[in-house]
Amino acid sequence: MVLRLALTQCALWKESGLDLGVAVNLSASSLLNPGLSSVVETALQHAGVEGASLMVEVTESALMAKPHEATSILDHLHRLGGRIAIDDFGTGYSSLSYLQQLPVDEIKIDRSFIQKMARDEQAIVRTVIDLGQNLDLEVTAEGVEDEETWIALRAMSCSTAQGCFISRPMPAVAVAPWIEAWEQRPHLLDPQLTLVLGGKELEASAL
Repeated sequence: MVLRLALTQCALWKESGLDLGVAVNLSASSLLNPGLSSVVETALQHAGVEGASLMVEVTESALMAKPHEATSILDHLHRLGGRIAIDDFGTGYSSLSYLQQLPVDEIKIDRSFIQKMARDEQAIVRTVIDLGQNLDLEVTAEGVEDEETWIALRAMSCSTAQGCFISRPMPAVAVAPWIEAWEQRPHLLDPQLTLVLGGKELEASAL
């Protein structure tokens, strides 16, 4: 199971002195599973990891399929200390009223908007970033492929960037050397823009 593997790796990193967390994507069927919170709680206990080290990512479309049921389950996950992110934000149909009610910590702007920033999508991206900040949410830009996009996002005070410009998916054993190498690139570091890896997050899909 991806969740158990991710949390086990998280525990190994912490034992080695790397204070990293993991993010795990939930499918629509998993999100609506009434036993999900019990599964997550058991996995956390088995790995010996605090809930705060786990980010659960759900797509906007999955969330809005049955918003009331999904909200109840996400509330349980929040009580375990886990954090919640809406993945592919901007591609679904969530309303602002639901966004305010959901136990969400982060929104992840869909890569389709980020990769069009050089042409005509900067206004949309800036609006989503401003919305997230006004709701006290972290905002991640997905699909950052070049330095031009990175610089533009930094100017917009986007909190987190994710994409091949930063790193391609890598095995767990490569993470520590990658962090050391990244820290030797000071011209790219900025307190306004953290990193999926350098900012203490590693997606489970990269394991």
